[in-house]
Amino acid sequence: MKTKLLRSLAIACLGAGLGAWGGCASPPEWERANAQRLEAAESEGLNAIAPERKARRWTGGVTAVASDRPGIPNMGLQLPRVSPDGRWIAFLDADSESPRVLPDALVSGRGLGGVSLWVRGVEEEGLAQNVAVAHAAWPAWSSDASTLVFISHDPRTGCALGLHEVATGQTDRLAVGLRKMLTPAVSPDNQRVAVSGYGQIADQALLFIIDRDSGETTPGPQPTLGGAQLMPHWLDRETLIFVELDDNGGGLMRWTVGSPQAEPIAPLQLPESVFDAIHLHAGVPSPVSADGRYFTYYAVGSDQMIWIDMDTGDALALNPGDRAGTWWNEQWFLVANDQQLELTAAPQPLGATGEPSAEQEPEQERPRMNLLPGRWVPLWADATQQSMLLVGQSDRPDRFRLLQLWVITQ
Repeated sequence: MKTKLLRSLAIACLGAGLGAWGGCASPPEWERANAQRLEAAESEGLNAIAPERKARRWTGGVTAVASDRPGIPNMGLQLPRVSPDGRWIAFLDADSESPRVLPDALVSGRGLGGVSLWVRGVEEEGLAQNVAVAHAAWPAWSSDASTLVFISHDPRTGCALGLHEVATGQTDRLAVGLRKMLTPAVSPDNQRVAVSGYGQIADQALLFIIDRDSGETTPGPQPTLGGAQLMPHWLDRETLIFVELDDNGGGLMRWTVGSPQAEPIAPLQLPESVFDAIHLHAGVPSPVSADGRYFTYYAVGSDQMIWIDMDTGDALALNPGDRAGTWWNEQWFLVANDQQLELTAAPQPLGATGEPSAEQEPEQERPRMNLLPGRWVPLWADATQQSMLLVGQSDRPDRFRLLQLWVITQ
């Protein structure tokens, strides 16, 4: 498919820290591909960049080369989900004649009759696999990108866990005895799926572990704070973290499968209701850093991204207005706001209360690199591939613009 070069940016070097920013050395095939992209950038208008910007590009700076990919349907319900290897993208769609789906359908399951789930290659258009024809929500990938799981809310057959194998195109459904399910997460060995399950009241949702081979469902830990347990994320094949709500906001919890209780890690700035809390990761496709130390979420009250150091419980904050982001590597975080897409270095600790302190280093003094102007939400980023995938507004309200950005160090 012929791609269109949208923009090439030259960004100044950040001194000695730039070497670490680049992440692992690229494999030879990526080095060759990046050289070709730079050559294409030169031929398609890079010379039009101001001379000083171009010169900085070739003196140890960074170049960002962007290409449009085929657009994605936008229902206003959930963002697309990109596989961990960056090859596949899963998205929800709806028949044009279907009634408008309200956002609370993600919790209630009502109104999803016209919502279908699809998978396609990132660079492909018109070749999508239909995973579920109706009643679909909450797509999530396995770590090896072989399996896409989702929740099926078909009122005729009951709530079920969907399992789609990308290689074969086969989709299975497991009826596991839970009336409602939210926020599935696949274990690193692809054998178990953690979900939040409940009967009629979403604020009573608890954690469950589903064996994908047998369909056996095992309860998770007893509530520690007394509220709903949401958004599980596996750290390894036996350990996961999740969010538990309470009247004071809630907390981040760590649990080992089989243990009766979870361990509190840190308090969080969370809304009280499940419906509001499930949006904390709407723009955070990878909430845990590559080294497993930091947990990331969006704090609605302070309108900023918050990191939790899971070793110490300390909270770290980004700028107010930073509403979406994901990890690029262990040293740099990709962050989006209303003005631009940036890479930012880690801020200084605020303390375990999660509230900003007077001693906090001013955000404007922390290193930031502007990659792309405009409003973008990252779906996936991988420093080893020097690439990221973003969605933004298109000229149609029912379509996302999908953009791939290669960030190339010089």
